[in-house]
Parts: sequence; structure tokens; C-alpha cells
Amino acid sequence: METMLAWIRAAGVKWRDDELCFQVAPGKGGSGGGVMVSAKKDLEPRMGLAHIPKSACLSVLNVPAGHSRLDKFDLDTDYDIALAAAITHEILLGVKSKWHGYLSSLAPEGESVPVLWDDGDLQFLAG
Repeated sequence: METMLAWIRAAGVKWRDDELCFQVAPGKGGSGGGVMVSAKKDLEPRMGLAHIPKSACLSVLNVPAGHSRLDKFDLDTDYDIALAAAITHEILLGVKSKWHGYLSSLAPEGESVPVLWDDGDLQFLAG
């Protein structure tokens, strides 16, 4: 957790400490858990909680090796594959990667993200 938070700060991400709490969430169903960000109190609609510079986002456009290959491998329209390739490239760079602090914090079996959740888990996002 400390490695990831240090990386986030170094990347220029700012958040309201009085509003947000970072903690390690226990795993469920064989998952190793992950990092959970939760609100410390009720939030107002459209309330700004963090500022995340684009340069801190692991994206195809921010990975020069991935971005330069979009045309070469005809990935201009398949950003899922291009992003997977960019992330793989950064993982293979290890400590030389700009995103090493973030990538090293990920669970080896992958992170649980809403796009992969079932309907039962998605209900936790309601409200």
C-alpha cells in the first residue's frame, strides 16, 4: 500500500485526505483482495475528490512504445488490445517502468474491476 501511495503522490495525483480513505480490502472467493478507496463521510453530488493528471494514467497514449506501434500493428481501432500490449510492455520493464510503483501493487491474479463483475456485485455501485 505504501509503495502505491508513494507512486500516486509522485505522479502528481492529489486527493482530499479528509474525504477519502485508502485501505487493503480482503479478498473473496479465492481473490487476494486489493486496494479499496472509500468515502469517510457522505458525499455531495459532483463533489471533486481528486485531481489525476493525464500523465499519471497508464494509457496507450502515455506509453511511447505502445503508441508508436498503433499504426504498425493496425491497432488504431482496437484499443483494448493496444492497452493490454502497453501494460504488458510496462510490466516487462519492471523497475524501469514509470508505472512500476502502481503495477507492483496489483494482485498477481488481476484486479477485480466493475466491467468484470456479476449483477450481484454491481449492486454495490448503486447510489
